[in-house]
Amino acid sequence: MYHTDGSPIIVTLYKNHSAFSNWENGSRGHWKWVNGHLVMRWKDGWRDVIRLREGRYEKLGYAPGNRDITTPSNRTAAYKLGE
Repeated sequence: MYHTDGSPIIVTLYKNHSAFSNWENGSRGHWKWVNGHLVMRWKDGWRDVIRLREGRYEKLGYAPGNRDITTPSNRTAAYKLGE
């Protein structure tokens, strides 16, 4: 996935539902499936949702405190790199 400034963010998901991102020297969180979407919650309070839309993956980012699922704080492309 990408940050809104265009820089790539690599996220690794683990079977125990923990998640690691290379953003800002490393960020930890956890993930789960919700209604067919991948939801990642990060220790800094951000929430990212990856969904498949029109044949492409999309990342919706929600700032801490943003509970309005219809209005993400940001939206960028996302890509699946491996199994």
